[in-house]
Amino acid sequence: MSIWILGPNMPASPIRDTVDIAWPPAINAGFDQSWAVFSPNPRDQTIQVVAILEYDDGSTAEWTVPDFDPVIGALRRYRWRKWQERVRLNDNDRYRDSSASWIADHNQIDGRQPHTVRLVRRWTVRAPLTADGVRETSENQFEFCEWTR
Repeated sequence: MSIWILGPNMPASPIRDTVDIAWPPAINAGFDQSWAVFSPNPRDQTIQVVAILEYDDGSTAEWTVPDFDPVIGALRRYRWRKWQERVRLNDNDRYRDSSASWIADHNQIDGRQPHTVRLVRRWTVRAPLTADGVRETSENQFEFCEWTR
């Protein structure tokens, strides 16, 4: 079993190419790891998806991804982060209405349900540190879905 864990997780190399034919069962079982996460060019953006909820009385509220206990909640937080990464992409518009509907259903205030949910992607671009230790940043946002009950 440890061979199946180590083999598929080796970085790309001639040795890995030679033994790759032995690993399909391990890869099919999900024991592989993409080494791209360790690339020399990490993501330079911090991303977030928020929902702006509008109620019949004209009040609004902002919903953000739930924050969980740092120990037990780590896996749940990871799933929400993956949701943010995926739902904001233009290719994944099929998830937007169901996401907005779920957010509306889970954000009643005093029995009032939101009638409109706007999904907004926010991102901050972080430039590398300059020689004097200053980091340039730019904050952006874009509304990418409006759902109405």
